[in-house]
Amino acid sequence: MTHPVQFAPVRVHSRQIGSGPAVVCLHSSGSSSAQWKGLIAQLAREHRVIAPDLLGHGRSPGADASTQSILGQDAAQVASIAAANDGVHLVGHSYGGAVALRVALDHPALVRSLVLYEPVVFGVLQGKDEFASLWREITQTGRTIVLHTRMRRLLAAAKRFVDYWSGNGSWLSMGTSRQSTVAQRMPAVADHFSAVFDWQPLAALRDLQVPVLLVHGERTRRVTQAIVELLAENLPQVIQVRIRSAGHMGPVTHAEAFNAAAAHFLEPEEAALPQLALAA
Repeated sequence: MTHPVQFAPVRVHSRQIGSGPAVVCLHSSGSSSAQWKGLIAQLAREHRVIAPDLLGHGRSPGADASTQSILGQDAAQVASIAAANDGVHLVGHSYGGAVALRVALDHPALVRSLVLYEPVVFGVLQGKDEFASLWREITQTGRTIVLHTRMRRLLAAAKRFVDYWSGNGSWLSMGTSRQSTVAQRMPAVADHFSAVFDWQPLAALRDLQVPVLLVHGERTRRVTQAIVELLAENLPQVIQVRIRSAGHMGPVTHAEAFNAAAAHFLEPEEAALPQLALAA
């Protein structure tokens, strides 16, 4: 006898527009659904687009103090949205990409396809000799951010976070208002690091039978390059795209190229395209 899956009530705030097949866009750590304004406008011509603020970001509440990791809680919120829409396409950037993968593995019947830009599933690097130095690099970075956050040095945590992903000096180039916003989100960001370090989904991904567009930046960090390589080797239905000159924040800094690739992939006839090598 089978029992229906019980989905948690949706607690997150989201932007919603358009009609048609549902697409859920999941932002990166420290950001919000606002990062998807351009993509939302583009996709809403033919899709119902839903862009939630993940827990502890934007207008959404923080995660519960429970035994379930923030990754599990975010995935449960997205799964609830997917169930309410009879299945969705998921677009995820960085941590949002990790959430998208978690939903696809936990509830494959609810996921039509995945568009992933450098999902930070750091755990896939653990225990692999060829990636030992990269594992040390990212765990040391994460521990520094977590330590600063626990000591309530939120500006220091945010500076380390921003400069790691966007390059040294990026934090200082931000306005004080934006710095304050990112700093306030650091408790959730620190929890993101802890959750993705502990998650090792590589073996399970080999059985994931949904089309995947896996996107990365030409100038991204070696850590995320390695993750993309491993995912590409293990996902059964994957198309790869590289965005010229982009780094880890490509969906923001090179939005036009990323949005075009995502929109192209989400057109129904494009799901079975042969592997692509490059995006403008």
